[in-house]
Amino acid sequence: MESSGYPHKFIFSQALSNAAKIENKAKYPRIIIDDTFYNYIIKLNNGTFPEVLTDYINIDLEGIRCLNIYISLFDTGSKKCSDVIKNKVLQRIVEAINYQINNHRTEPEIIEKYNYFIKYHNSQMKKYNFEKFKIDITK
Repeated sequence: MESSGYPHKFIFSQALSNAAKIENKAKYPRIIIDDTFYNYIIKLNNGTFPEVLTDYINIDLEGIRCLNIYISLFDTGSKKCSDVIKNKVLQRIVEAINYQINNHRTEPEIIEKYNYFIKYHNSQMKKYNFEKFKIDITK
């Protein structure tokens, strides 16, 4: 965007600063919900976390609050996803992870990230009773 002789505009804010701090701490692939955002949601709801949102946020294996990336498949709301679609999506996830694990076998720092994701994925498969799509981490 160009305006007033400035070819590039960029707005700095506390939110950007917080995002940069969170990103610097990131070791594993996930969408972290920081305390500021979480507390803001609670404040909007008169001091309690809205029950309708509880399925959207998980506490991961490290005790970090993060977005549940599987919620769109398993949400029981009005736009329920069919089991046929769930099966197709989950099968593709399993195939993609196995493919990436095989391609990065000699890169321990990348394998560590995939192992984190596999543990998360498997916990969600157990939670939603789709254990046939668990990924065997011992292969």
